[in-house]
Amino acid sequence: MKTKQDIRDLQRRVRQLEHSHNVWTTVVTAIAVTMAFCAITSTYTEHKLRQQVKACSNMVENIK
Repeated sequence: MKTKQDIRDLQRRVRQLEHSHNVWTTVVTAIAVTMAFCAITSTYTEHKLRQQVKACSNMVENIK
């Protein structure tokens, strides 16, 4: 009987580990997606700011 109980305990532990693994996989995936979104957003923002600076520089040059 002890062996059957040990097997049940191991099966329960495996299920707990699988659940924990799934949670961590979800967390890491969410962090990776957030980081990718931030990188894309910052690159786009930098591009737009550079365009605005260039446009302002051109306006200044035209005024001169």
